[in-house]
Amino acid sequence: MLRAALNYPSSRSAGSRAVVLGGVSYLLLSLVLLLGSSVSGIQEIDSMAELTGVDQLAVLVVLVLGQLLVYLLTRGYFVAVLRRLLAGESSPPVFSPAMVLDGAKATLITIAYLLPGTVAIVVAVTLRSEQPASSLGAFTNAIGSMLVLCGLFWTLIAIYLLPAALALFAQAGTLNAAFAWRALVPCVTTEDYAVGRIGGAFVRLCLLPVALVLQLVFVGFFFRFYVHVSGYYLYGRAIAVALE
Repeated sequence: MLRAALNYPSSRSAGSRAVVLGGVSYLLLSLVLLLGSSVSGIQEIDSMAELTGVDQLAVLVVLVLGQLLVYLLTRGYFVAVLRRLLAGESSPPVFSPAMVLDGAKATLITIAYLLPGTVAIVVAVTLRSEQPASSLGAFTNAIGSMLVLCGLFWTLIAIYLLPAALALFAQAGTLNAAFAWRALVPCVTTEDYAVGRIGGAFVRLCLLPVALVLQLVFVGFFFRFYVHVSGYYLYGRAIAVALE
């Protein structure tokens, strides 16, 4: 399975082209971040010193929109990988502008799953008392500690559930499918899903640091995309078996 996952991203000509485009996408994301930080400190750049505040804002808006589009495109590609694997297709998908919409929906699903844990932690920080010695301060700090634990616990659960939720969305094409607990729970409680989820996370955890280092010589951008697709391949294959 691991060998198949590592071979999958560049299999067929479509896969090789996708790796190139994905690597270029990650490179563009990094360049946009670099340009954005340069524009933020625009006073220090002589060549841009004459830009007005409105010009600076316009440049930042364009950069943010460009970064968002590239990010959503890559997220949409990962959804397409899950969709093809669930449909029994063994070849990787081809990049398409329509993937931006799937990427936006996948991002909304991710936010929805992570939001409860984030809210719980934010509320806990808000409740933190600067006078822990008082009875009220001790009570609010205790409530805050419980909320932090609950928030972290839910976040871990959400991270575990997300690949299955995205796969159900990819299969059905609707946002509601990602929250269909009757289909989600039987899937995520199978051994196949657990193995695929852990395996995909392991591949990304081990190889992404290497990819980040290799970005210094540009090869890492392509390898980074390659690793992400390999991880989603493991998710997709495991989920396809779990849903049978």
